[in-house]
Amino acid sequence: GFYLQIKDLELQGKKVWGSLSKIVKKKEDRFIMDRPAMMRLDRLQAIFIRKDPPFDLDYLYSTYILEYVSPPTFIINSPRGIREANEKLYVLNFPLFAPRSLVSKKPAKLKKFLWQIGGKMILKPLGDCSGRGVLCLQEDDINLNSLLEMATQQGEKFLIAQEYLPEIKQGDKRILILEGKPLGAMCRVPPPDDYRANIHRGAKFAPAEITPLDEKICQYLSNRLLRDGIYFAGVDVIGEKIVEINVTSPAGIPEINKLDKVNLEKVVIDWLEKKIGK
Repeated sequence: GFYLQIKDLELQGKKVWGSLSKIVKKKEDRFIMDRPAMMRLDRLQAIFIRKDPPFDLDYLYSTYILEYVSPPTFIINSPRGIREANEKLYVLNFPLFAPRSLVSKKPAKLKKFLWQIGGKMILKPLGDCSGRGVLCLQEDDINLNSLLEMATQQGEKFLIAQEYLPEIKQGDKRILILEGKPLGAMCRVPPPDDYRANIHRGAKFAPAEITPLDEKICQYLSNRLLRDGIYFAGVDVIGEKIVEINVTSPAGIPEINKLDKVNLEKVVIDWLEKKIGK
């Protein structure tokens, strides 16, 4: 296998090149790589995009560049799909399980929405991950106006507001989906002094079973995911609501492996090799 970053991509005419480093061996939990060399990406059998947000202009441009990679090179997830499936907005395509939400950059509109849904909401930036920039707002907070102004950068930045789901106190569930079917799951329980169930924010992970509801959610999502070229995704569920669908670099495999004594990366790679006919 090979490794490269966004900065290593080049588009020459309609051919995509990359400065690729060959992975020569694994040492404990780290990989050792050879010196990088230029290669046309359409000479690869498959490309697995694993780039964390923020989804900024550089990230956007990389999806345009990767769309020039010629078949039969298989790209997971589709660059177009990653571009279309904003991790905070994509859930709005699935109203059966979507929480009440508002996308706006106007503090007054967000404040009105807060009042309409009962006085408590979660506010998120559209292009980040790991709980960065996420706020829990209540209508009786004396700093509410200031927080909305700061979060929206004085009305210049779009955010998504979602109804607060009290089930978050017991944690959220991360369900990994591979080609429309559940691959594995875990619970993430926020620390006592926080509401964010992100491992990066101190949340603890715990085992979770794939329930009939989880199966129903995966089935409900599968057609749209596959149509958009999203083969590998991480779905975040609180109670019975989907709050995010992660498509850029879904996390959770090491944690689920540890909890369930499984080897999910082998399942993914075996699936990928079958997909490309290796």
